[in-house]
Amino acid sequence: MKARIITEPARLYSTQDLNTPALTELPIGTEIELGGVKKKSGASWVEATLANGVKGFVPGGTKVYTIKLATLQQNEVTVYSEPSTFSVVKAKYKKKTKFYLNEVINQDGQAWIKIRDLSGAEGYIDGKTKVVTAQVVTKSMGKKNMVYGALWFIGGIIVTVGTYSAAAASGGGTYFVTWGAIIFGAIQFIQGFFQYLNSPN
Repeated sequence: MKARIITEPARLYSTQDLNTPALTELPIGTEIELGGVKKKSGASWVEATLANGVKGFVPGGTKVYTIKLATLQQNEVTVYSEPSTFSVVKAKYKKKTKFYLNEVINQDGQAWIKIRDLSGAEGYIDGKTKVVTAQVVTKSMGKKNMVYGALWFIGGIIVTVGTYSAAAASGGGTYFVTWGAIIFGAIQFIQGFFQYLNSPN
């Protein structure tokens, strides 16, 4: 998941220890790729990778803005070079155009969103622009999928074993093998497990 540093001081460490020298300072605006969350001595750390490939950890309390992929939901939007309608018009995007939401800026009482299109061009759009963003998977979502997956799996096993035992006890008869619930539950549990391991809080 891509994010942008929004407050200072922010630092990247080689290990999960504030007492070790930082690999580098992360100025406001620095883009990083966030990975899984780790716990050490009761503190949260997030795996982070810089644009140049350097990897390390940032403290869990580091303030970031999540960069989301968005799709334009209105007929058209004007992209300006600066957060002002008096600046140069860089482009006009049509409905269904995809771009990244990089940052929210307040300028003269108006909200603007700094965006970057898929070719890398940046600009600003009105903060009231109608967009829909891709869903970011979190640890809580991973936990939920694990719980629901386990319930489907266990429920399928119980129905299968229960109906088989009843049929066997009566000397034969019909029983149900609920493969669908068992397989679906196992897949959902595994997906949730990996979501939990690799997603931010």
